Amino acid sequence: MVSLDEWNTSPVSHRLDALPVAKRLFGYLLTEVTLQYLKAGVEPWPPPTIIISVHMRFESIQVFMEARSRIGEQLARDIPNCTKVSPVIQLSRIIPFE
Repeated sequence: MVSLDEWNTSPVSHRLDALPVAKRLFGYLLTEVTLQYLKAGVEPWPPPTIIISVHMRFESIQVFMEARSRIGEQLARDIPNCTKVSPVIQLSRIIPFE
């Protein structure tokens, strides 16, 4: 089982150098950025799989697409400096649940 100390001291931050770049490039169009960090797997089996998802929120998909058309190439060039993983872009609509 993963201890709370492991969660709190995980070496995620050095892999997130692209976040300030993305925030700077998207600027005011980016309304929120959150990070989801997951360790999937149970000891004593092989080490857990680390899954990191960055959630970027914009006013609309149209705003995102317009911004991406302007700065997408620059951001794509910077991503390999921060990770070996190819990013997957997923567009979703957030629906409040009451």
